Formats: sequence, C-alpha cells, structure tokens
Amino acid sequence: MEAYLKVYIRDENRTPRGVAVLVRDSDGAKTLAYSLCSPKDSFDKKVGVGIALARASEIGKDEVLLPLVPDRREEVIVAYQILEKRARKYYKQDME
Repeated sequence: MEAYLKVYIRDENRTPRGVAVLVRDSDGAKTLAYSLCSPKDSFDKKVGVGIALARASEIGKDEVLLPLVPDRREEVIVAYQILEKRARKYYKQDME
C-alpha cells in the first residue's frame, strides 16, 4: 500500500464509531475498506485504522468493501463519497 486517506464514521453525537479508508497503490489502483465497532464497544482510532487497512489489503485492487446490514451500509457509503471527493482534490485527478 502506497498511500491512504481516511475519514472517521461518527454517530449522531459526533463520536467516532468507525473509519473508512481509500488506499492507492503506485499504479493508481484504489481500494475502499472500513471498520465499524459495535454500539456496545468503544472505538479505538489506531485499531480501527489497522482493521480497515488490513481489510483493504485482503480484498485487492480496485475493489470496495461494504457491510451487509443496510443502515451500516449507508453510513459507509457516505464515508466513501467523502473520501472520493477528498481524493480528487488531494491527487488532483479524477478517481473514477
């Protein structure tokens, strides 16, 4: 993994409960992955980023990892949209 951008997924009180990452490798391929903790658990940023990056490396280039649960899926999709917008600015090129 060459570079990555991250965005924290927050609850209605703005408390982080997960993280989404966009990973780019040297040939420009991108992978989107996430980690979300259970509402019963406390989110740890370092652990969350580690899990998201590990998932990104497992699924391969130019893939997107999404949760199966609909409400969690929507949260992750919104985070990915934010990452795509940031990536276009950061990398100064179309990420599509």
